[in-house]
Amino acid sequence: MKYIRRIKWKNILVIAVMIFCAYIVLHDMFMLTIASWLTGRSYGWTLLGFISFMMAASVLGVTYDYFEDVILKSIK
Repeated sequence: MKYIRRIKWKNILVIAVMIFCAYIVLHDMFMLTIASWLTGRSYGWTLLGFISFMMAASVLGVTYDYFEDVILKSIK
């Protein structure tokens, strides 16, 4: 008899949030480093931009830890 796993929609939502936060972090890093070299213009942080970057990095770390715990829990 086949064992069918149910889709955990909470995990799908968490993955979507994780991808969005990773996009924000990567985009900000790109704009601060590579885009400055390509365009010759200097980009910097605004207060709102820095706060959103820190929040995205924090949420990305928390979601990574969540999935790490879920995977380790399912192995045991």
